[in-house]
Amino acid sequence: FLSYPPRRMSAPCPQPSATHATAFPLMGTLERPFREIRAIHDADSVRVYQAYSDKIAELAVSANSFRAPLAAGCWSATRMTWIKPSAVWMAYRCGWTTMKDRGQARVLALDLSRSRFEELLRGAKLAHDDGEGCKASQVVVQWDPEREMDPAANGARDVLTRGTTNVRSIQIGLRGDAVQALLDPAFVLRISDVTSSFRQASALLAAGDESGARAALWPETPEAPMVVPVDLRAVLKMDEEAPAPSPAPAAAPRTGATTPPETVIPDAAKAAQRDAIAATAHRLVTQSIAKALAAAASGAVA
Repeated sequence: FLSYPPRRMSAPCPQPSATHATAFPLMGTLERPFREIRAIHDADSVRVYQAYSDKIAELAVSANSFRAPLAAGCWSATRMTWIKPSAVWMAYRCGWTTMKDRGQARVLALDLSRSRFEELLRGAKLAHDDGEGCKASQVVVQWDPEREMDPAANGARDVLTRGTTNVRSIQIGLRGDAVQALLDPAFVLRISDVTSSFRQASALLAAGDESGARAALWPETPEAPMVVPVDLRAVLKMDEEAPAPSPAPAAAPRTGATTPPETVIPDAAKAAQRDAIAATAHRLVTQSIAKALAAAASGAVA
């Protein structure tokens, strides 16, 4: 369970409506649900992340719209794209903007209309449930293992993060009209360049300062579980439980332990060895008797 600095709010959080009454059944416990949407959010907006090249990022932030990079021919409205509410997952995907390709050199935070975001997800197909249906769907959801900061994971594969086994993080793929929605200012309310926060957090993590990295990545407001309407929880199958862990393999027998009967090979080998010895002894005795009889017969003839 992750601990975050206290959230600074300009106004009290709104109380959940009746449609959200059972939307977060484990709230108040120390156990995180198997599937949850954690994001910087309030009653009106939800923050998601995307990584882009320097050129796309500069044009989009300057215009507060993807229409500028679209007009410049460096952003496509027909290509599938992914958005992620989890900053650490975004950091893992782009290598904190410095450890992977230049096409992911900048991280943009998109503050989306919360009502439109939830409506978008109501039309989603789940990748792990409906592989064929996902090919035609404009919104695809994947529940991937959540990522957490880990200063010890300094290899090129994990890039200062580690995966969790009991919590899933939402990844949202957009294509067709869903990508076109990113051009709508009523949906994408604000585009911010948060690259410096990611790079500062990465440097602190590399130095072993996980607490400082958290403060750098979320300088004002930390991510928190969203209260998701009941009908949308059903679409996203958010109440599905974590699969039971696989049974541990059977331990090897201790030295001196009795070997199970079905695998008693040594006894069979010993029996075969005894039979071979007995057969050899019988043959030798028979040969000796035959020689003695032959000698006796020879003496009698003489």
